[in-house]
Amino acid sequence: MDQKSKVGKITKKASNITKNIKKIKATAVRQNFQEVVDNVHYTKEAIIISKYGKPWVFIQPLDEGQNLQELVE
Repeated sequence: MDQKSKVGKITKKASNITKNIKKIKATAVRQNFQEVVDNVHYTKEAIIISKYGKPWVFIQPLDEGQNLQELVE
């Protein structure tokens, strides 16, 4: 299986998993970065940033007191 086929399958699975999560285009995030970040923080709702019509990045808020070291490991 070539790389494009693998990426296509992963993208399709991600689309099924993330149906209820808000999606925003990368260009809109670039133009409104602070507003997007604040929205994620204050609403405690994750977002998916899309690029070229496909999920690209997932942003989620940190829980109060969450240990960042645990996230990295």
